[in-house]
Amino acid sequence: MESEDIGAHRSGGIPDRVIAVLVALVFASALAIAYLPVFAPGPAAGLGLHRSVDDLREADRLVQFGGIDRAEPVLSRGLEKAPLSQHGVYLLYRLADAGKLVDAKADKILPVMRGLGWKDPDAQIVLLLAAEQRGDYRELVMRADALLRRAPATRDVHALLYELEGIPAARKVMIQRMALDPVWRGYFFRLFRPEDKEDILNHLALLDEMRRSGSPLKAEDVSFAINKAVDLGETDAAYNFWKRNNGSVDRVAANKPDSDAESNAAFVAQTSSYFDWNAKSGVGQSFYQAGVDSASAVGLEWNGRGAPLLLTRIMAAPRKRGYLKVVIDGGAEKMNRFQFQFRCGRWIEPLYLKPDGRSGIYRSQTLDRAEFECDYPMLEISGAPQPVDRPTSVTFNAVDMIDID
Repeated sequence: MESEDIGAHRSGGIPDRVIAVLVALVFASALAIAYLPVFAPGPAAGLGLHRSVDDLREADRLVQFGGIDRAEPVLSRGLEKAPLSQHGVYLLYRLADAGKLVDAKADKILPVMRGLGWKDPDAQIVLLLAAEQRGDYRELVMRADALLRRAPATRDVHALLYELEGIPAARKVMIQRMALDPVWRGYFFRLFRPEDKEDILNHLALLDEMRRSGSPLKAEDVSFAINKAVDLGETDAAYNFWKRNNGSVDRVAANKPDSDAESNAAFVAQTSSYFDWNAKSGVGQSFYQAGVDSASAVGLEWNGRGAPLLLTRIMAAPRKRGYLKVVIDGGAEKMNRFQFQFRCGRWIEPLYLKPDGRSGIYRSQTLDRAEFECDYPMLEISGAPQPVDRPTSVTFNAVDMIDID
């Protein structure tokens, strides 16, 4: 969605469930270290500073567990000795917000809290909620970033960022933070669990903008998003996203002869999307792939024995009429060692590839969309029976469906 109005994305702004979980996360926290002042008392600090720590802890206990009416004098003593305590200023905010301080106003306390750093999670939550009330998306993302730098795998903070993906202004700031490769970046993509189609489309939009901004895309992040989109029924959006971004993904050679089978399987499972090449394992077979625009180049080594199924890939059927285009690095001598077909369940369409004028370029017969029994058929490449076993090493530089009309 292109509106920058957060209400246009989710009625009522950021969902109440996200804010409630964030607040509950902080107030249920048992991180005692977060309740210390932002500096640690040294040997020369004296008994007064140690007592200030005790006062702040006691004030925190009173505020959290129903003694807020008795917290003010205890907090005042603590802040006299530790005026730079962000958590102490946060507790002052809690008292002001509850109407327990006659002369304290939240709009005066917030700037002080903001200027004392990023150490205290409770203070960060207050600033985050204040930013939400102002519609300050940059502040929202920056505060979430501050929380995640302390606890990178905090699901509830990631949930907030997922909600903000649909807001162009917030998405822009998120991409700026991603470009710095923050410690929480990997968790952000791995913990993503879209609840509906809007969630996944917003996530794809974020990845699209990351690519356009020059931020590197990791194969596992892109593949995970594509597969989730397919699972949610957004196959067209997933396929178009794959075509736009496949060439921007840095892929590592997979299923190579010098890699053990377990490592190959783990790599392919982690980095392969619904539309990537899938190599069929077998003795004397290996492959590698590299994103090259939408073509997804693939290299194959085969010992020439039998007629095994070697490679498969899900492709889009032609819109009306089209043909399969194959660019191979070995010409007819190598092309004749393979056979191609499309499959939709039990429906099979054999492909007859002939030279298309230039060396190494082949095209199939014309294919009519009405003949296909699915929108996204599987292309199967098998070895063709050979009179003698001849090991083959080949690269398919492009395998694409070309629409005629």
